[in-house]
Amino acid sequence: MPEPPELIQGDYTTILPTVLADRPADALTVVFETFSVVYLPEDVARELREELEAAAADGRPLAWVSVRRWDTKAGGDAVFELELRVWPGPARVAARVDPHGNGIDWRL
Repeated sequence: MPEPPELIQGDYTTILPTVLADRPADALTVVFETFSVVYLPEDVARELREELEAAAADGRPLAWVSVRRWDTKAGGDAVFELELRVWPGPARVAARVDPHGNGIDWRL
Protein backbone atom coordinates (compact mmCIF):
# COMPACT_ATOMS: atom_id res chain seq x y z
CA MET A 1 0.00 0.00 0.00
CA PRO A 2 1.45 3.42 -0.92
CA GLU A 3 2.31 5.92 1.76
CA PRO A 4 -0.01 8.92 2.13
CA PRO A 5 1.30 12.20 0.77
CA GLU A 6 3.37 14.33 3.11
CA LEU A 7 1.63 17.59 4.02
CA ILE A 8 3.93 20.37 5.15
CA GLN A 9 2.63 23.37 7.08
CA GLY A 10 4.20 26.80 6.89
CA ASP A 11 4.67 29.89 4.76
CA TYR A 12 5.30 28.27 1.41
CA THR A 13 7.09 31.33 0.04
CA THR A 14 9.87 30.80 2.58
CA ILE A 15 9.96 27.01 3.05
CA LEU A 16 9.49 25.98 -0.58
CA PRO A 17 13.17 26.17 -1.60
CA THR A 18 14.14 23.76 1.19
CA VAL A 19 11.24 21.42 0.46
CA LEU A 20 12.07 21.35 -3.25
CA ALA A 21 15.77 20.78 -2.58
CA ASP A 22 14.90 17.73 -0.46
CA ARG A 23 12.33 16.21 -2.83
CA PRO A 24 12.81 12.67 -4.11
CA ALA A 25 14.03 11.95 -7.61
CA ASP A 26 11.69 8.99 -8.12
CA ALA A 27 8.32 10.67 -7.47
CA LEU A 28 6.38 13.62 -8.81
CA THR A 29 6.35 16.53 -6.36
CA VAL A 30 3.19 18.64 -6.75
CA VAL A 31 3.17 22.19 -5.42
CA PHE A 32 -0.48 23.17 -5.01
CA GLU A 33 -2.15 26.29 -3.74
CA THR A 34 -5.73 27.35 -4.20
CA PHE A 35 -5.84 31.12 -4.25
CA SER A 36 -3.05 32.69 -2.21
CA VAL A 37 -0.66 33.62 -5.04
CA VAL A 38 -3.07 36.31 -6.24
CA TYR A 39 -2.55 38.11 -2.91
CA LEU A 40 1.24 37.94 -2.81
CA PRO A 41 3.23 41.09 -3.53
CA GLU A 42 4.47 41.04 -7.11
CA ASP A 43 8.12 40.58 -6.10
CA VAL A 44 7.32 37.62 -3.83
CA ALA A 45 5.23 35.97 -6.58
CA ARG A 46 8.12 36.48 -9.03
CA GLU A 47 10.60 34.93 -6.57
CA LEU A 48 8.25 31.99 -6.09
CA ARG A 49 8.16 31.35 -9.85
CA GLU A 50 11.94 31.69 -10.05
CA GLU A 51 12.34 29.10 -7.26
CA LEU A 52 10.04 26.70 -9.11
CA GLU A 53 11.96 27.19 -12.37
CA ALA A 54 15.30 26.65 -10.62
CA ALA A 55 14.06 23.51 -8.89
CA ALA A 56 12.60 22.10 -12.12
CA ALA A 57 15.92 22.63 -13.91
CA ASP A 58 17.51 19.75 -11.99
CA GLY A 59 15.33 17.23 -13.85
CA ARG A 60 13.48 15.78 -10.88
CA PRO A 61 9.70 15.53 -11.51
CA LEU A 62 7.87 18.72 -10.52
CA ALA A 63 4.37 20.11 -11.06
CA TRP A 64 2.59 23.34 -10.08
CA VAL A 65 -1.17 23.86 -9.68
CA SER A 66 -2.30 27.40 -8.91
CA VAL A 67 -4.83 30.09 -9.69
CA ARG A 68 -3.08 32.67 -11.87
CA ARG A 69 -2.52 36.16 -10.56
CA TRP A 70 -4.70 39.02 -11.83
CA ASP A 71 -1.73 40.52 -13.64
CA THR A 72 -1.04 37.32 -15.61
CA LYS A 73 -4.51 36.03 -16.48
CA ALA A 74 -6.15 36.61 -19.83
CA GLY A 75 -9.25 38.78 -20.11
CA GLY A 76 -10.79 41.22 -17.70
CA ASP A 77 -13.70 39.18 -16.34
CA ALA A 78 -14.19 37.92 -12.78
CA VAL A 79 -13.28 34.36 -13.75
CA PHE A 80 -9.79 33.17 -12.92
CA GLU A 81 -7.59 30.59 -14.57
CA LEU A 82 -6.38 27.49 -12.79
CA GLU A 83 -2.88 26.87 -14.11
CA LEU A 84 -1.19 23.49 -14.42
CA ARG A 85 2.50 23.18 -15.16
CA VAL A 86 4.41 19.92 -15.31
CA TRP A 87 8.05 20.52 -16.11
CA PRO A 88 9.63 20.54 -18.62
CA GLY A 89 6.35 21.43 -20.38
CA PRO A 90 4.67 24.82 -20.55
CA ALA A 91 2.01 26.16 -18.20
CA ARG A 92 -1.53 25.41 -19.35
CA VAL A 93 -4.97 26.57 -18.30
CA ALA A 94 -6.59 23.56 -16.65
CA ALA A 95 -9.85 25.33 -15.84
CA ARG A 96 -11.57 28.68 -15.51
CA VAL A 97 -12.80 29.14 -11.95
CA ASP A 98 -15.00 31.50 -10.01
CA PRO A 99 -12.95 33.21 -7.28
CA HIS A 100 -15.38 32.06 -4.58
CA GLY A 101 -15.79 28.45 -5.67
CA ASN A 102 -19.18 28.88 -7.30
CA GLY A 103 -18.17 27.21 -10.54
CA ILE A 104 -15.45 25.54 -12.54
CA ASP A 105 -15.12 25.11 -16.28
CA TRP A 106 -12.54 22.42 -17.05
CA ARG A 107 -10.34 23.07 -20.09
CA LEU A 108 -8.16 19.92 -20.03
